[in-house]
Amino acid sequence: MKKSWKKFLGTILVLSSAVGGASLAIFSKKALAQGVSLKLLLSIRSLGASFVFFLLAWAFKQKILFPLRKVVSLALVGGIGFAGASGFYVASLKYIPASLMIMIIYLAPIWVVFLDYLFHQEKLNQKKFLALACALVGVGLTMGNPLGEINSLGIFFAFCASLCFASYVFFSYKAIKNVPILTSSAFVMLGAGIPFITASLFVGEFHLSFSSEIWISFLELILFSTVFHVVTFFLGVSYLGPTQASILSAVEPFATVILAMLFLGESISTLQFFGGVFILISIITLQLPIKRSFTRKKA
Repeated sequence: MKKSWKKFLGTILVLSSAVGGASLAIFSKKALAQGVSLKLLLSIRSLGASFVFFLLAWAFKQKILFPLRKVVSLALVGGIGFAGASGFYVASLKYIPASLMIMIIYLAPIWVVFLDYLFHQEKLNQKKFLALACALVGVGLTMGNPLGEINSLGIFFAFCASLCFASYVFFSYKAIKNVPILTSSAFVMLGAGIPFITASLFVGEFHLSFSSEIWISFLELILFSTVFHVVTFFLGVSYLGPTQASILSAVEPFATVILAMLFLGESISTLQFFGGVFILISIITLQLPIKRSFTRKKA
C-alpha cells in the first residue's frame, strides 16, 4: 500500500476509533446511573470484549496461540495501561462532567510524544509540533471554563487516566507487532479484565442479575465503545505510529462534548467550541507535507 494511502486510511481509522471511544462516557454514565458498580461495569466490559475478540479471531481463522512472553506483554498492556485508563476514566465520571473529564484525559498526546522521544528518539518535525500545540490549546480551552461544578478528586482521576492512556498507546505499538489485530485485542482486553474481576470477586460484587436495560448498556459498551474502538485504533496505530495516532485521537474530547450534549443534556461553553476548532486544526495540520524536523543533538 502506498504511503499516502496508509496515512489516509490510518487517519480515518483513528478518527473512527475516537467516535467509538467518545461513546464510552455516555454508555458508562447510563450504566452507573442504573446502580451498576464501577468494578462490575469494567469487569463485564473487558471480559465481554475479550470473548468477542477471541470469537472473531477464531471465525476469521487468525492465529491465537503465541509464545508466553508475547501473551504476557499484551496482557500487561491491558492490565496496566488499558485497565488503569478505564478505571480512572469511569471513576472521574462520578465527580466531574463527561465533557471536562475527556478533555483532561486527552492531554495524553504530550506524554506519548515525550515517551517516543525518550525511548525511540522519534523526530518531532514541524508538522507534529504544530499539530500537538493546536491539540493542547484546544484541550486547554475546552477545560478552561467548563459548565458545571468542578471536583478536585474527579480532576485527579482524569489526569491519572491521561497518564495510563499514554502508556497504553505507546507500549501497545510494540506489543501488537506480528500479532493479528483481533488476537492482540483479545489478550489486551483479557489482561484489562483481570484486575477488575478480581476486585469484584474479592468484595463480593460480581453477579450477572441485571435488567434488560442494563444488559443493553453493556452490549453498547462492549461492541461499540470497546470492540470497534480498540480494533480501529490498533489498526490506525499500525499505519501511523503512536505519536501521530495519539495527536489525531485528540478529536475524541470534542466528540464526547457533542455526544454529552445530545444524550446527557450537558451544555457546551463558547471556549469549548473554540477548543474543538483548534483540535480540528491539529488534524488538518498532520496532513500537511512539512519535512523540517527538530531532533536531539548527539554528544
